[in-house]
Amino acid sequence: MPKQIYTAAEAARALGISLDTLRRWDRDGRIAVGRDAANRRVVAAAEIERLRGEVSDELSARNHFRGV
Repeated sequence: MPKQIYTAAEAARALGISLDTLRRWDRDGRIAVGRDAANRRVVAAAEIERLRGEVSDELSARNHFRGV
C-alpha cells in the first residue's frame, strides 16, 4: 500500500526541491503542509502529486524555440 503521508524531507526529495524550498513554499502558502504529533511538517501524497503536475507543465523561455 502506497504511503499517504510523507515527512518534509521525503516530500522535498519526491518533488526534486530542497528542504529549505519546501519550508519557504509552506510559509508562502504554495503547498499545504500539516503537522504531526511532534509538530513536524508532513505532506499528503495528493499534495505532492498536485505539485508534480504543476511543475511538469511549465517550460522555460528557452524551451519554446526549436534548436538548430
